Amino acid sequence: MFYYVEKRLKQYRKVTLKKDYWIVFCIFTFTFLGAYTILYEAIFYQTIGSKTIYNLLFLFIVLIISFFILYYRMQIDHYNHMLISNELLKSHYAEELYKKTNKLSYQILQEKHHMFYILIKIRNLLKNHNLDETSLFVNEVIENYQAYELTQTSNVPAFDYNILNYINLLKKDGYTITTIITVENNKMLEDIHIINIIKECIETIVQYTTNERQFDLQLHDSDSYLILKITTHKQNNQLPLLSIKESDLVRKVDIITNENNEVELRVLFFTK
Repeated sequence: MFYYVEKRLKQYRKVTLKKDYWIVFCIFTFTFLGAYTILYEAIFYQTIGSKTIYNLLFLFIVLIISFFILYYRMQIDHYNHMLISNELLKSHYAEELYKKTNKLSYQILQEKHHMFYILIKIRNLLKNHNLDETSLFVNEVIENYQAYELTQTSNVPAFDYNILNYINLLKKDGYTITTIITVENNKMLEDIHIINIIKECIETIVQYTTNERQFDLQLHDSDSYLILKITTHKQNNQLPLLSIKESDLVRKVDIITNENNEVELRVLFFTK
């Protein structure tokens, strides 16, 4: 029956038990059935002797060992699955960043050509002694370049794609954001759960500062801790509720108002 079910499931391309799984599973099942049979016969015939007790003890030992082996194998496979999933995510975000980098490289090349023509025009204006027109032209170029800002990277594709790219989009949308990221252990930034929590905190502050459109973000690590602090001026509206709860990963979440009438959102992460 087991092989029949195995064959039918494989035809539908579903996940089935591997060889080392079904061997332990069969041992666990038959041991359980054996213990159940001995107990049933002992109760039915009312003959519970020392031999029956020893048999039950032996079967229960085998049952417990097979259970822990099965549980241990499941934990190992789950851990390996998580590693593969993280690698696939990093590969996906690395590919996305590669595309964006190529696009940025092309834009930089265009900017270099544009700068070349700007310098030629300035040189021609200076040759003709058009100082007023030169000054106006230079001021116009400066205003156009004031919005340009070099993109910060952390060399962690998932974090760059989800957080830094999101911050850059906010800046293009008119937000003034001061970002200070000094994380020496970049492995902390590879955890997708941490990334999602950081993004949720930023989105909450973005909703809170829809009028002022300005906040500061600091992210740094200390030993096994990662500390996030987002600061902005106190607004007239209420800060939206966070769905973040304290857990093994998030040790502390604080929202305070400091002496400078600023609202601070602090999150303390614990990573091994």
